[in-house]
Amino acid sequence: MSTGSRRFESDGHVIHLGDALEVLAAIPDASVNLVFADPPYNIGKQFGSFKDAWPSVEDYAKWCTEWLDLCISKLTSDGSMYVMSSTQAMPLLDLYLRERIHILSRIVWTYDSSGVQARRSFGSLYEPMLLCVKDKRRYTFNAGRHALEILDNVKDIIAIEFLTASQAVDLIDGAERLGVGTSLAYRSVREVVRPLQHDRELAPDIASIGALTQRGGLNPDWSPAWVAS
Repeated sequence: MSTGSRRFESDGHVIHLGDALEVLAAIPDASVNLVFADPPYNIGKQFGSFKDAWPSVEDYAKWCTEWLDLCISKLTSDGSMYVMSSTQAMPLLDLYLRERIHILSRIVWTYDSSGVQARRSFGSLYEPMLLCVKDKRRYTFNAGRHALEILDNVKDIIAIEFLTASQAVDLIDGAERLGVGTSLAYRSVREVVRPLQHDRELAPDIASIGALTQRGGLNPDWSPAWVAS
Protein backbone atom coordinates (compact mmCIF):
# COMPACT_ATOMS: atom_id res chain seq x y z
CA MET A 1 0.00 0.00 0.00
CA SER A 2 1.35 3.40 -0.94
CA THR A 3 2.18 5.84 1.83
CA GLY A 4 3.70 8.51 -0.41
CA SER A 5 7.38 8.96 -1.12
CA ARG A 6 10.09 11.32 0.05
CA ARG A 7 13.18 12.55 -1.77
CA PHE A 8 16.54 13.36 -0.17
CA GLU A 9 19.26 15.03 -2.23
CA SER A 10 22.82 16.09 -1.43
CA ASP A 11 25.91 16.73 -3.60
CA GLY A 12 24.23 15.29 -6.68
CA HIS A 13 23.12 12.09 -4.92
CA VAL A 14 19.42 11.29 -4.53
CA ILE A 15 17.66 8.86 -2.19
CA HIS A 16 13.98 8.05 -2.67
CA LEU A 17 12.04 6.70 0.30
CA GLY A 18 8.73 5.21 -0.72
CA ASP A 19 6.88 2.39 -2.43
CA ALA A 20 9.35 0.72 -4.82
CA LEU A 21 6.79 0.30 -7.60
CA GLU A 22 5.85 3.99 -7.53
CA VAL A 23 9.41 5.28 -7.27
CA LEU A 24 10.70 3.00 -10.02
CA ALA A 25 7.85 4.00 -12.33
CA ALA A 26 8.93 7.64 -12.06
CA ILE A 27 12.56 6.96 -13.06
CA PRO A 28 13.30 7.42 -16.78
CA ASP A 29 13.72 4.23 -18.78
CA ALA A 30 17.24 3.16 -19.83
CA SER A 31 18.82 5.60 -17.37
CA VAL A 32 20.30 3.34 -14.66
CA ASN A 33 23.66 1.60 -14.96
CA LEU A 34 23.40 -0.60 -11.89
CA VAL A 35 20.52 -2.06 -9.90
CA PHE A 36 21.00 -3.94 -6.63
CA ALA A 37 17.72 -5.44 -5.42
CA ASP A 38 17.41 -6.97 -1.96
CA PRO A 39 13.63 -7.23 -1.48
CA PRO A 40 11.61 -8.63 1.42
CA TYR A 41 11.87 -12.43 1.36
CA ASN A 42 8.29 -13.34 2.30
CA ILE A 43 9.50 -15.31 5.34
CA GLY A 44 7.33 -13.67 8.00
CA LYS A 45 9.81 -11.34 9.69
CA GLN A 46 8.53 -8.21 11.38
CA PHE A 47 10.15 -4.91 10.34
CA GLY A 48 8.59 -2.16 12.43
CA SER A 49 4.95 -1.98 11.38
CA PHE A 50 5.59 -4.10 8.26
CA LYS A 51 5.39 -7.89 8.34
CA ASP A 52 7.30 -9.63 5.58
CA ALA A 53 4.46 -11.96 4.61
CA TRP A 54 2.22 -12.07 1.54
CA PRO A 55 -1.15 -13.88 1.47
CA SER A 56 0.33 -16.57 -0.79
CA VAL A 57 3.46 -17.49 -2.71
CA GLU A 58 1.63 -16.54 -5.89
CA ASP A 59 0.93 -13.04 -4.56
CA TYR A 60 4.57 -12.62 -3.60
CA ALA A 61 5.79 -13.86 -6.99
CA LYS A 62 3.41 -11.47 -8.78
CA TRP A 63 4.74 -8.52 -6.75
CA CYS A 64 8.33 -9.55 -7.56
CA THR A 65 7.64 -9.73 -11.29
CA GLU A 66 6.25 -6.20 -11.19
CA TRP A 67 9.36 -4.60 -9.71
CA LEU A 68 11.67 -6.85 -11.73
CA ASP A 69 10.04 -5.68 -14.98
CA LEU A 70 10.45 -2.07 -13.87
CA CYS A 71 14.11 -2.60 -12.96
CA ILE A 72 14.85 -4.17 -16.33
CA SER A 73 13.21 -1.27 -18.15
CA LYS A 74 15.31 1.26 -16.21
CA LEU A 75 18.64 -0.39 -17.04
CA THR A 76 20.84 1.05 -19.74
CA SER A 77 21.76 -1.24 -22.63
CA ASP A 78 25.07 -2.08 -20.90
CA GLY A 79 23.57 -2.06 -17.39
CA SER A 80 23.85 -4.76 -14.72
CA MET A 81 21.40 -5.92 -12.07
CA TYR A 82 22.06 -7.92 -8.91
CA VAL A 83 19.05 -9.64 -7.37
CA MET A 84 19.01 -11.27 -3.94
CA SER A 85 16.27 -13.50 -2.61
CA SER A 86 15.57 -16.33 -0.22
CA THR A 87 16.47 -19.90 -1.10
CA GLN A 88 12.72 -20.60 -1.26
CA ALA A 89 11.87 -17.83 -3.72
CA MET A 90 14.98 -17.64 -5.91
CA PRO A 91 13.90 -20.51 -8.25
CA LEU A 92 10.77 -18.51 -9.12
CA LEU A 93 12.76 -15.35 -9.85
CA ASP A 94 15.45 -17.25 -11.76
CA LEU A 95 12.91 -18.87 -14.07
CA TYR A 96 11.14 -15.56 -14.64
CA LEU A 97 14.31 -13.56 -15.33
CA ARG A 98 16.02 -16.02 -17.66
CA GLU A 99 13.26 -15.33 -20.22
CA ARG A 100 13.75 -11.56 -20.05
CA ILE A 101 17.42 -10.83 -19.38
CA HIS A 102 20.77 -12.64 -19.44
CA ILE A 103 21.69 -14.27 -16.14
CA LEU A 104 25.45 -13.90 -16.22
CA SER A 105 26.30 -15.42 -12.82
CA ARG A 106 24.62 -17.26 -9.98
CA ILE A 107 26.35 -16.19 -6.79
CA VAL A 108 26.23 -17.77 -3.34
CA TRP A 109 26.73 -15.69 -0.19
CA THR A 110 27.71 -18.25 2.43
CA TYR A 111 27.49 -17.98 6.20
CA ASP A 112 26.82 -20.30 9.13
CA SER A 113 23.75 -19.67 11.23
CA SER A 114 23.05 -23.35 11.85
CA GLY A 115 23.98 -23.10 15.50
CA VAL A 116 21.41 -20.34 15.99
CA GLN A 117 18.51 -21.40 13.81
CA ALA A 118 18.71 -25.17 13.71
CA ARG A 119 17.92 -27.62 16.49
CA ARG A 120 16.22 -30.44 14.64
CA SER A 121 17.10 -29.69 11.00
CA PHE A 122 19.77 -28.09 8.83
CA GLY A 123 19.91 -24.31 9.22
CA SER A 124 20.36 -21.66 6.58
CA LEU A 125 23.89 -21.60 5.23
CA TYR A 126 23.64 -19.30 2.22
CA GLU A 127 21.64 -16.73 0.31
CA PRO A 128 21.49 -16.81 -3.50
CA MET A 129 22.13 -13.86 -5.76
CA LEU A 130 21.82 -13.36 -9.52
CA LEU A 131 23.97 -11.10 -11.68
CA CYS A 132 21.91 -10.13 -14.74
CA VAL A 133 22.89 -8.08 -17.79
CA LYS A 134 20.99 -6.85 -20.82
CA ASP A 135 23.84 -7.55 -23.22
CA LYS A 136 26.19 -10.39 -22.27
CA ARG A 137 28.81 -9.08 -24.70
CA ARG A 138 28.75 -5.48 -23.48
CA TYR A 139 28.39 -4.70 -19.80
CA THR A 140 30.37 -3.14 -16.97
CA PHE A 141 32.08 -5.38 -14.43
CA ASN A 142 34.40 -3.54 -12.07
CA ALA A 143 36.72 -6.43 -11.30
CA GLY A 144 39.66 -4.06 -10.79
CA ARG A 145 37.71 -2.05 -8.24
CA HIS A 146 36.66 -5.23 -6.43
CA ALA A 147 40.28 -6.35 -6.27
CA LEU A 148 41.34 -3.01 -4.81
CA GLU A 149 38.59 -3.21 -2.20
CA ILE A 150 39.75 -6.70 -1.23
CA LEU A 151 43.34 -5.51 -0.92
CA ASP A 152 42.23 -2.57 1.21
CA ASN A 153 40.36 -4.92 3.54
CA VAL A 154 43.38 -7.21 3.76
CA LYS A 155 45.54 -4.21 4.65
CA ASP A 156 43.23 -3.42 7.57
CA ILE A 157 43.25 -7.03 8.75
CA ILE A 158 47.04 -7.13 8.69
CA ALA A 159 47.16 -3.83 10.58
CA ILE A 160 44.88 -5.22 13.31
CA GLU A 161 47.06 -8.33 13.56
CA PHE A 162 50.19 -6.18 13.95
CA LEU A 163 48.47 -3.99 16.52
CA THR A 164 47.25 -6.83 18.71
CA ALA A 165 50.51 -8.79 18.42
CA SER A 166 52.57 -5.76 19.42
CA GLN A 167 50.33 -5.14 22.41
CA ALA A 168 50.73 -8.78 23.43
CA VAL A 169 54.52 -8.37 23.31
CA ASP A 170 54.23 -5.34 25.59
CA LEU A 171 51.98 -7.16 28.06
CA ILE A 172 54.50 -9.96 28.58
CA ASP A 173 57.51 -7.63 28.32
CA GLY A 174 58.80 -9.84 25.55
CA ALA A 175 60.47 -7.45 23.13
CA GLU A 176 63.96 -8.68 24.00
CA ARG A 177 63.01 -12.30 23.26
CA LEU A 178 61.81 -11.70 19.71
CA GLY A 179 63.58 -13.06 16.66
CA VAL A 180 65.14 -10.78 14.06
CA GLY A 181 62.09 -10.62 11.78
CA THR A 182 59.47 -10.27 14.50
CA SER A 183 61.62 -7.72 16.32
CA LEU A 184 61.83 -5.65 13.16
CA ALA A 185 58.05 -5.80 12.71
CA TYR A 186 57.41 -4.91 16.37
CA ARG A 187 59.79 -1.96 16.35
CA SER A 188 58.36 -0.66 13.08
CA VAL A 189 54.85 -0.73 14.55
CA ARG A 190 56.03 1.05 17.68
CA GLU A 191 57.58 3.73 15.49
CA VAL A 192 54.10 4.86 14.42
CA VAL A 193 51.84 3.69 17.26
CA ARG A 194 52.50 4.01 20.97
CA PRO A 195 51.64 1.16 23.37
CA LEU A 196 48.06 0.99 24.61
CA GLN A 197 48.12 1.98 28.27
CA HIS A 198 44.65 3.52 28.50
CA ASP A 199 41.43 3.18 26.50
CA ARG A 200 41.52 5.17 23.25
CA GLU A 201 40.06 5.17 19.76
CA LEU A 202 41.98 2.52 17.78
CA ALA A 203 40.90 3.47 14.25
CA PRO A 204 43.80 5.99 13.87
CA ASP A 205 46.26 3.32 15.05
CA ILE A 206 44.92 0.81 12.54
CA ALA A 207 45.15 3.42 9.78
CA SER A 208 48.75 4.29 10.74
CA ILE A 209 49.87 0.66 10.72
CA GLY A 210 47.98 0.06 7.47
CA ALA A 211 49.85 2.94 5.85
CA LEU A 212 53.11 1.52 7.23
CA THR A 213 52.56 -1.89 5.69
CA GLN A 214 51.33 -0.39 2.42
CA ARG A 215 54.55 1.53 1.92
CA GLY A 216 56.71 -1.41 2.98
CA GLY A 217 57.76 0.38 6.12
CA LEU A 218 59.63 -2.34 8.02
CA ASN A 219 62.40 0.12 8.72
CA PRO A 220 65.51 -1.24 10.52
CA ASP A 221 66.54 2.30 11.51
CA TRP A 222 64.09 2.54 14.40
CA SER A 223 63.47 5.98 15.89
CA PRO A 224 60.03 6.16 17.57
CA ALA A 225 58.39 9.46 16.60
CA TRP A 226 56.00 9.34 19.54
CA VAL A 227 58.72 9.33 22.25
CA ALA A 228 59.39 13.05 21.94
CA SER A 229 55.69 13.88 22.32
